Amino acid sequence: MLAHELFAARGVKTALELGCGAGRDTLFFLQQGLRVTAADYATRAIKALAERASGISSGQLSVVEHDVRLPLPFAGRSFDACYSHMLLCMALTTKEIEGILLEIWRVLKPGGL
Repeated sequence: MLAHELFAARGVKTALELGCGAGRDTLFFLQQGLRVTAADYATRAIKALAERASGISSGQLSVVEHDVRLPLPFAGRSFDACYSHMLLCMALTTKEIEGILLEIWRVLKPGGL
């Protein structure tokens, strides 16, 4: 099952995308009508995503410049789902990955994906 199919099956409305880059997946999720908060540490990528998303009328986008090795700047239980393509394959230590996963758990709503 693909992420967007699982999101639809579980009634996901809000998604956090970590390591969004220029937003290929973000744009797809917006076209599916999701409210997406997209985060990346690269200023250039975030700006490119905001520009590319300006022509999409469905969904709702918030972009955040953020290094995932730091605590996520969101209240607990804020998102129905968290999505990331390849983020955990980056040059991160085991301790950093554990911290990222704990932060994802914190910001997901109960039963979140």
